[in-house]
Amino acid sequence: MDAQKFLSCVARCQERFGANHIIDVLRGSKSQRITQKRHDQLSTYGIGKDKSADDWKLLGRTLLQQGLVDETTDGYPVLKLNARSWEVLRKQQSVYVAITPQAETTSSSRETTPSIDAEALFQRLRSLRKN
Repeated sequence: MDAQKFLSCVARCQERFGANHIIDVLRGSKSQRITQKRHDQLSTYGIGKDKSADDWKLLGRTLLQQGLVDETTDGYPVLKLNARSWEVLRKQQSVYVAITPQAETTSSSRETTPSIDAEALFQRLRSLRKN
């Protein structure tokens, strides 16, 4: 479960980092900050390579909105586990994430490229106009 991976990574980073750092660890970033902190040696390092950074950000925002993880507000947004976080980690609570349908993005890209029928019609109209 992705929520467990995310929360486990927060715990293994000792609840001292924000969502972007957690996502970098999950996705296996080789950044200097990750290697300096030795987070490339954590068991959660790279276990989320199959998901995009945007997917992980959506999950992180969902966990925050559902109160399944806390975020500090004293200057730097640091993720902190709470009692509900531990329920998710122990599989005592499920997490549901709303996803955006992919069909909308493909239909908008289809409209920008002319279809073969439209191109044939355009060529026919051009030849009629010349006559």
